[in-house]
Amino acid sequence: MPNLYLVPLDRLDPGATVTLTPDRSNYLCRVMRINKGDLLRCTDGNGSVFICELVAPNAKKAQLQLRELLEQYTPPDNTLQVGLSLLKGAAQERSLATCVELGATHIWLFSADHSNVNMNAERRQKRLAHFDKVVDAAMEQCGRVFRPQLQLTSLSTLIDSHRSMECVVLEAGSPPVPTDLPAQDRLVLIGPEGGFSEQELAYFKANKLAFFSTGPVTLRAETMPSVALTLLQTATGWHYTARAKVLSD
Repeated sequence: MPNLYLVPLDRLDPGATVTLTPDRSNYLCRVMRINKGDLLRCTDGNGSVFICELVAPNAKKAQLQLRELLEQYTPPDNTLQVGLSLLKGAAQERSLATCVELGATHIWLFSADHSNVNMNAERRQKRLAHFDKVVDAAMEQCGRVFRPQLQLTSLSTLIDSHRSMECVVLEAGSPPVPTDLPAQDRLVLIGPEGGFSEQELAYFKANKLAFFSTGPVTLRAETMPSVALTLLQTATGWHYTARAKVLSD
């Protein structure tokens, strides 16, 4: 059972059952071709890993039953949060998946002055629902057992609500990301394809945010998360993905 599937459960005791959504049912029964009686390695997204059995295969409302709780993980001591400007199309999906794969505990989406994405209320809800699926798929692909939080916010609200932690702006021409950083709660801001505006940069400086760069090469906005998070994880000894594992009896 090499795969890890995200299966939210209200109860984590043997015998607990869950009816999957049509999307998840179709994925397991038609895409993955899992049959009745097959066992799956699953997580609830909150640090629990368990074995489930497919007891009712159905492409629209499959049912799983928990057979055994295998492991409980504890989350990292600190958070690695990413403020990500909205991007168009597949670039947004790739940047989200990268954040998940490289240990982001929270992902905040915001519209920057140079963002070229406009979403009305109806489109916003549809896109956020789609982004949630991207996060889920990336989480399963890389084997994470804690699901990152994903929210849409404004840039000013994001900064105001994170004044208690180190906030870092990635901006070309700034000093490079240090090779050694303390393990602490950290928020990293990544701008759009056109970079942050002069007004936004002035706002960051007025709020005493730290400025780093990822080096002398100009990267695309969708590439920035992979480089920035790798540098930060390396500088902290991959602290943000460290997890204590407790085996069940």
